[in-house]
Amino acid sequence: MTRQRPPRENDPVPADSSEEAPAERQDAVRNIIIERVETVPMTPEEYDTAVSVLAELVLQWERKGAPDVAPKRAA
Repeated sequence: MTRQRPPRENDPVPADSSEEAPAERQDAVRNIIIERVETVPMTPEEYDTAVSVLAELVLQWERKGAPDVAPKRAA
C-alpha cells in the first residue's frame, strides 16, 4: 500500500484514484520586471520569420501542457 497525499483544490486526479497523480507543476506566470525594451528595425522577410518562429514556440508550449486556467493572484 502506498501513501497518498491529501486532495488539493482543483486537483485533476482524486486522491483515492488508482491512477498516478500528475507531477507537480509550477505556475506559468512569475513576477517579471522589464528594465528596458530594445527595438531593431526588421525587413518584411525578417518580420515574417519572427512571427512564424513565435507561432511555432507557442504551439510547442501548448503541446507540452500549457495551463488551461490562469493562476490565482496572491492576495
